[in-house]
Order: sequence, then structure tokens, then C-alpha cells
Amino acid sequence: ADINAAHTGPTWFVAVLLLFNLLAVALWKPLSHIAQHFPELRAGDYLLVGILIGMVSFITRLVFPDGYSVVNIQLSYVPQYLFYFFAGVVMGPGRVVQLATSQKSAPWLISSILLMAGLMTALAILLDTGPFVGGFNPYSIYYSMSQGFMSVALSIVALVVCYRFANLGAWLRGYPARAAYGAFFIHAPVLVGLTLLLQPVSLMPMFKFVLLGLLGVPLSFVLGYLLAGLPLLKKVF
Repeated sequence: ADINAAHTGPTWFVAVLLLFNLLAVALWKPLSHIAQHFPELRAGDYLLVGILIGMVSFITRLVFPDGYSVVNIQLSYVPQYLFYFFAGVVMGPGRVVQLATSQKSAPWLISSILLMAGLMTALAILLDTGPFVGGFNPYSIYYSMSQGFMSVALSIVALVVCYRFANLGAWLRGYPARAAYGAFFIHAPVLVGLTLLLQPVSLMPMFKFVLLGLLGVPLSFVLGYLLAGLPLLKKVF
């Protein structure tokens, strides 16, 4: 089911963030209390978080499988959105820096690659994505648990890499940062266009998904940067 999705676009994400911000304001006192007493987390704690997110995702998909959305919001991902948003609120920038300096990216990245390889292998054998999107079956369990772990692991990898290398050449002289806002606006037609171009190509959906990401992300940033340079759009982007 996809309710009213035809009348929404990528800005659903902005609307969700606005609602989360309003909720954070309403809960600011208890959130501040939690932030003041937030413990220092270790690798085992992050692993436990990934497992818990996987379990919650699997349970959620029993009711709302992947693809079930309301105004473009896939309900199977709402618990993850809530968790990560409020985890960022209570951790604050100081603890995020502590995470980036205390963790090593290699174990998290290697583990994620192995899990993704297992997922791709299972898809190649099964030749059907249906069992992965929800339901009480081993494929949905593996997908949810691996996704929960990778959402934590790859976040850690991104934080570590950005913290250690973000100042290298002022992060390509600030080009990606300048292009990010434009990329957000332009990515929808870019992905739709690439999807139509890849439609005749005979590949499994998951492989097409990976190829689409490899092509679509850099292309969106390039076009976003070009948008940011247009005279009439400089003040917007």
C-alpha cells in the first residue's frame, strides 16, 4: 500500500525532521536529563544497539513490510528514524567526537561487507526479494538484523573517516558541502532518469539498486554543485 505517495516528493524527509524537532522541544527536559547522564559507550554497546535495531525492524516488518508507505514515509523505517534522531540529540557533538576518536573503522566496515555479501548471495540463490521485505521467515530475519547492524557500523565508519580526513584539502575545498543542498533537490529526477535508462538492462533488482547508487549519488552532487553556481540560485543553495 502507498497512501498519497503520488502527491509527495523527497521533501517528506524535511517534514519528518520538522515533526521530530517539535517532539524534541516538547521532551527537552527529560532529554536533557538523559544527555547529562549519558554513559560512555564501547564497541560492545554499539553492537548491542545494532542488534536491538535489527530486532525492532524485524518486528515492525511483520506489520508494515518494506514498501508500505504513507505519504512516502516507509513505516518499517520509522523506529530507526526515531532512534537515530534522538540518539543524536542526547549524545550531542561531544560524544559524537568521542565515538569518532575511540572506534576503529576497519572492523565495522569489514563486518558490513561480509553481511552485505551474505545478503547478495542469498538474493542470487533465491531470485526473489519478496521474503526479505517482511514476514516471519529466515530471510526477513537476516535482512533486518544485518541492516540493523550495518546502520550502526557504517555510521561509525562515516564518523571516523570524516573526523580523521574531513580537513584534507578542506574536504575538497568545500565542494561536497556546497553541493549537498542542491543534490537533495535534484536527486529525485536523477534517480528516476537513471532507473529508466537501466530498465532494459537484465540484472537482479538488488544489483540494479547498487549500480543506481554508484551512479546516482555522484551525479546528484555534481548537478547540485552546478545548481549552486547559477546566478539566480546562489542565495538558495
